[in-house]
Formats: sequence, C-alpha cells, structure tokens
Amino acid sequence: MKVKMDEWYKKLIVLGLGCLISGCVNLDDAKVKYEKRSVNFNLPEGRYTNEMLVNDFGNGYFPKNRGFAEIKDSVCKITFRKGLKVHNTGIASQPIIIPGDSYTMEYKIKYDPDFEEGLHGKQFGFGIGKVYNGGEGEEARANGDGGSVRLGFDATKDSISNRLYVYYCKMKGKYGNNPGDQKFSFAKGVWNTIRLKVTMQSAINKADGRIEVWCNGVKKIDVDDLLFVRKESARKITKLAFSSFPGGGGIYPKHDNFLYIDDFRWSN
Repeated sequence: MKVKMDEWYKKLIVLGLGCLISGCVNLDDAKVKYEKRSVNFNLPEGRYTNEMLVNDFGNGYFPKNRGFAEIKDSVCKITFRKGLKVHNTGIASQPIIIPGDSYTMEYKIKYDPDFEEGLHGKQFGFGIGKVYNGGEGEEARANGDGGSVRLGFDATKDSISNRLYVYYCKMKGKYGNNPGDQKFSFAKGVWNTIRLKVTMQSAINKADGRIEVWCNGVKKIDVDDLLFVRKESARKITKLAFSSFPGGGGIYPKHDNFLYIDDFRWSN
C-alpha cells in the first residue's frame, strides 16, 4: 500500500508541475487584485519595501534597482538619483488590478522646491490589455492588443509642466504620444492633487475612448476620440503604473532630486 501511495503522490506532483508549465495554472489568479483601494503610506519610516508594496497594492514588486522610495513623515518619498535616468533611479511597478472598462486614479504629489529645471520623466497611470510602454510603440500599433496611459512631466524653473504619455494602437513613433496636445502646470514645493480617469472605447470599431485629468479639482485635459486597441480581449484596463522616474529626454540630474506622494487611490 505504501508503494502505491508513493507512486500516486509522485504522479500528482508531476501532474501539478505539468499544469504549471503548460499554463493551466495561472499564477496571476492567486494574487490579490483590487478594483478599489486607498493607500495612505502611514508606515514606519525607512525604505518602502516590496513587502510594503504588496500589502498596500495587493501584488507587484520593484525590479532590481527600480525601487528608490522611502517612507518619510507618513508619505512616500521618491528619489531621482544624481547622474541617472530611467534605470537605477525612481520607482517602477505594475500591480495587477481587476480588469475594468473605466478606472479613476487620484493622488497627492509634491515636487521638492529644488527639483532641477530641465528634468523630464514619467508619472503614474494605467496599463491597458497587454501593457505596452518603454519604446514599444511599434508593438502597440502592430498587435493592437494593449497600451498604457501615464502622465509625462517637464520641470521648469518654478513649476512642473504635465502632459499625457500614451501608448495605443493609433499612436505614432516609438515612444508615448500626447493625443490632444494638451498640457497644464503646477507649482513646485506645494501639494497638488491629480485625478486621472481612463475610459475604454465602447467597441473595437469605435474611437470613443477617453482620458480626463484634473489638477486641484479643475479639469485640465480631456481627450475623447481614442481607439486604444483593436482586439476585444484587450479592451480592458488591467494594471496600475505605480511608476515615477526621470528619462526619455531631459537632463541628467546634477544632484539627487525628490518628490513626495500621498493618499494614492484608485477605483472603477
């Protein structure tokens, strides 16, 4: 009997490994995914770890050298490191959320008063379908099965200029576009509240997808004629872009630069 049980157990293990390899077990299904959540960063001071990220967002992680954030005075302080852009600086994570047709994100953000003029970079947003970013414009156009919506920023002497940075099936070029060519600015050194709402197109053949952005309660951007994807299976918002880093243009930082995030929330 013992021999038979051992053989049965071995077969069970092999079957389980086979399912995992073949894809009939989806590890993403085991992750905690939120369609509505509020993160206030009321945590002990020190490094904002992957464990804290998972506790706050349900899942996700900072890849190696993409998690330069800490908790300071109950807010999330992000460091743009001297001499670096994109890699080894800022933060980058893509927590999975429950797929939805429309999502709204809101957060408070403050750029340090000494945030360097000439810095350019990316801020928070959403991933669509099979998420495309990081110079994947050709893939977004050719495949039509994903994209992303984030804000891009440019630092001037006294303020931060903001615009859309979008990957979608009708985009041009390799890097994110600013459909609608709309911009807005806010001051450095003070807290500003950003609200970003993305609504997917109502059908595959309808260019009625919409992106709306408010700053301190005032609508600043509204684009309502977007065809994000060409495949029905991709017509959902699937991830958060909890990402903030310099790069894709702009200067290399001459010193460490800081920005602060608080009261980060999303809902569908």
